[in-house]
Amino acid sequence: MGIANVARWIIAMLLCAGIESAAAETAREYYEELLSVKGLNPIATFVCFPDDENEGFAIVARSSEFEATLKRKGLPVSKELQSSLRNEKSEFLYWQTFHKGVLGAVWDLERGSSSSEWSMKFDKAGGKKTEGEIRVNITWPTLRYKLVVTMRDAKGAATMNVYGRCEPIPG
Repeated sequence: MGIANVARWIIAMLLCAGIESAAAETAREYYEELLSVKGLNPIATFVCFPDDENEGFAIVARSSEFEATLKRKGLPVSKELQSSLRNEKSEFLYWQTFHKGVLGAVWDLERGSSSSEWSMKFDKAGGKKTEGEIRVNITWPTLRYKLVVTMRDAKGAATMNVYGRCEPIPG
């Protein structure tokens, strides 16, 4: 499997780039179903949908807002969470994907040079010696985002871009 095929597979699985059939539910319907049964991580403050309608979405939260979000929702803030957040060197972006309402990848993306830039490097994908990076840029005033996955191996590199928009999660 070449680098381009591995990149496509990872995008399809991790970034929820599903192919929509005529009878399929939409990403928004899957999200609303999980929201109605309180099936989303309570620290999440935003839900993000790709521009190309598919069956996937992500929920997002900034680590600097975890405690306030839980308190606002009337939920307890564990001592473990408080301790963990105090030990963090810098803020990170929690990014959790879903495909057809099923949990996919969970990433803790490190803050870049601004509060709009977040990234994570990895060194294995698809069980092969493949390295790469996941980058998210968010324009906070409009909640538009760009998700970039770059993968490299001995045969070359491949980059995939996903654009979309986030919106606040009610509650």
